[in-house]
Amino acid sequence: MDSYELQGGRARTDRVAGSRVAGGGRGRALPAGLVVAAVVFAAACGDGGDAPPPEGADPVEGTAPAAGAADLDVIQLEAEFLPRWESAPAPAADTADGAAPEGPPTMAIYLDVSHPMGGFVPPDGSAGTGANQFRTVVQWVADHLTRTYTAGTPAWRAVGDDVQPIAEMPRLRRSDFGASASRIDLAIASALADLQSGRSEAAALVTDLLGTGENIPSGALAVLRYLTPWLESASVRAGELHLGVLGAKAEYWGVASRSCALRDGLGCWYSERGHEWRRMEAATPAPFYVVVVGRNSDAITTVLESIRADAEAQGIETLSELFTAAARPRVATGSCTAFVRDGDRRNRQYSLRLGDDNEYACLRSDAATLTCAFAGLSASEARLHDSGDGFTLEAMDPDGDGGFEVAARCDLLRGMDPAPDLLVDVTGTFAAASQPPDWEEWSIETDDTPSFPGGTLQLKYLVEGLRLAPDFHQADAVVILRARGS
Repeated sequence: MDSYELQGGRARTDRVAGSRVAGGGRGRALPAGLVVAAVVFAAACGDGGDAPPPEGADPVEGTAPAAGAADLDVIQLEAEFLPRWESAPAPAADTADGAAPEGPPTMAIYLDVSHPMGGFVPPDGSAGTGANQFRTVVQWVADHLTRTYTAGTPAWRAVGDDVQPIAEMPRLRRSDFGASASRIDLAIASALADLQSGRSEAAALVTDLLGTGENIPSGALAVLRYLTPWLESASVRAGELHLGVLGAKAEYWGVASRSCALRDGLGCWYSERGHEWRRMEAATPAPFYVVVVGRNSDAITTVLESIRADAEAQGIETLSELFTAAARPRVATGSCTAFVRDGDRRNRQYSLRLGDDNEYACLRSDAATLTCAFAGLSASEARLHDSGDGFTLEAMDPDGDGGFEVAARCDLLRGMDPAPDLLVDVTGTFAAASQPPDWEEWSIETDDTPSFPGGTLQLKYLVEGLRLAPDFHQADAVVILRARGS
């Protein structure tokens, strides 16, 4: 199996021979800021009994195992695992323009005002609720951003052939959507530059993800090229900056073009693959998207969930996802079981005395074995973190549960003054915590069809590319046993 060790922002792969841990002595000291606290309890053990140890035991004076204890001693653990990548982070984007942030941060709201976006607004006098749905969702974006990021002031910007400021929230009439291009690449670059420089706390882009303009390929997947360098940056990987997307479906009527006049309130839709306008046969629900970038993952989650709750109350279909959720630390619970082996059996051990406050003491010179695992984690490496020679790492995955095994050498520990703590650095991968939202039904492979497809070209590939995926997670200096008086 492979294990990983970070060096200078990159990762080195060590080969572990068989099930034994290569170099199972003293561990290395990892960078500051990665130390995590582990809450340790002693279960099925304590100070409350006078029953003697088994025959031949060599107790420490004044101590004895607990009476009526269970067959095995279980230590409960909790540790914070940080995401790590094998590759070095991408260089920081060039956001320097010579202007330091002045005044309170802004919350820029970029509105795609390209001609096709006007199809979400019905022609004057037409029936339906789509206009209200589209307008309402856009208004919610501004409302929930300002409620969540209370220190900022909203600033509207129109995205067409370029990015232009808007004095106030647009009224969202058809006349507001007349741009011949959709330079959402410029909007993304502007939003990320403001966020990286501190000029904004958050920004949102309302768009159908159909970018058009010079050197912009068709399909939502094209958006990924403008976001990937940022997603691979140190700021995003460290959980400082985050990205979330909300999709909403509203009625789409199509728009008028030179070759397509309105007919019975219906216009045309634009086929990116066919490079032409095609007539709408009926008003059809279609998705548009709110891309949110900002600081504080909880704040972005609050914005997305608040809009979704409001939309659900009005019967608007939505999907949302925080794509950088993997950059947040993961707190995992686990346990270690202490025992002695008797062939294939595990018997109650009498070497280690497990007390309150994570403390241990050796009652006799026999070794005890501890097998440890964290829920949902498949450990690829475990290393002693400056625990001296009294503990040795014995094996990885001894029980097939993704854990590791440690031997407590009480014959050595009893002679140590002071006795060492048992601290372990753990590296591994987590199973998926939950099923991500299913965007596939909103995605289409081609829009070169005679009738309006009502989906977004290549959306599912964009979603797959946006999801942050660390190579592994790491917890440093997890406390398993603490020496008395330490």
